[in-house]
Amino acid sequence: MNKSEFINGIKSLNKQSSWQEIQDYLLFDMKKLAILDKSKLELKKDYFKDSQITLEYQDEKTEFINNWLRYKIATKPKLSLYTTSFDCDTTEVVKTVLFESLITEVDSLQYNGIRGFIINDEINLETDTMHSFATTFNSFLRDVLKYVEPYWVENYIKKYELTETEDVYRDIYFLENINRWYEEMSLKDKSIYKALEKFAEHSHTIGNFIMVPKGYNAGRYSRTGDYWDLTLIDLKKIIAQENCNLDYKWYAENYHLFNLEKYFKKNVSEYTIEENEPILLFENHSFQHKKPIGEEVKEFASNVTSLISDRGLSLLMKINPSLMDNKAVLSNLKERNYAR
Repeated sequence: MNKSEFINGIKSLNKQSSWQEIQDYLLFDMKKLAILDKSKLELKKDYFKDSQITLEYQDEKTEFINNWLRYKIATKPKLSLYTTSFDCDTTEVVKTVLFESLITEVDSLQYNGIRGFIINDEINLETDTMHSFATTFNSFLRDVLKYVEPYWVENYIKKYELTETEDVYRDIYFLENINRWYEEMSLKDKSIYKALEKFAEHSHTIGNFIMVPKGYNAGRYSRTGDYWDLTLIDLKKIIAQENCNLDYKWYAENYHLFNLEKYFKKNVSEYTIEENEPILLFENHSFQHKKPIGEEVKEFASNVTSLISDRGLSLLMKINPSLMDNKAVLSNLKERNYAR
């Protein structure tokens, strides 16, 4: 699906469209846009050392985490198995969705065709993924492996005849064994893994993509772990600095444009990012306690999934205002409000 088909499809939805038809866009996984280069895969087959894994996207509902692992493997610099340099948050579809949902609300918005946008000829923004699946999942999986397979590092080094750890083989080993581990994890606590599966389903959908000031993404992980609540706090600190540049100041003043009302304790349209407080993604989340552990993982994953879904729907309604009168949408919004 190209950007025109995606946007035209959203615009073709109407008051009678079913919830399933709406979800086709709300839950569209941007990883599906990646085309695996079979000739490159053949050339790099030595890397897989007779592994039986497949790197092609699987549509089964039980494959959300596995598809994420396939994506991480295929984008490793040593492999680069996609036909072009591919990153979910820089696809033409993502940039077009963000462009279309903002174009009527700013004085001048120019889509630069590379990674981001220029506003009023002077404000530079770029696309980013709001909530990283990798940070939490990798931490969770390592905790699980302490009792499921405590010597997994030694095992994959031995299996693939390595002399030291290597990210490509680590992820291949994860993909080869994740289903077996899942069965063993289920005996202890199935609910946490289920919550992560749901997060994985939403991780590369339109509700999880955002624009940030150009260059901000480069150091975001080291400061915030790529957690969006900590990102908002981090942005506030940057904006408070005397030498803060124009891009950040504009971003703070126009934050309501990004469909983030539910990320703040007050109404974003009435307060700037400087005056508002973000809602924490799990209790006691802080810069000193970045990664959720135990039951916190389930709380975090459930909150993030709900926020991504809400924001994705708000983007669809901005692109196609007729959805505000759609019965399926109204019913869904009512259910969400009751659930909170």
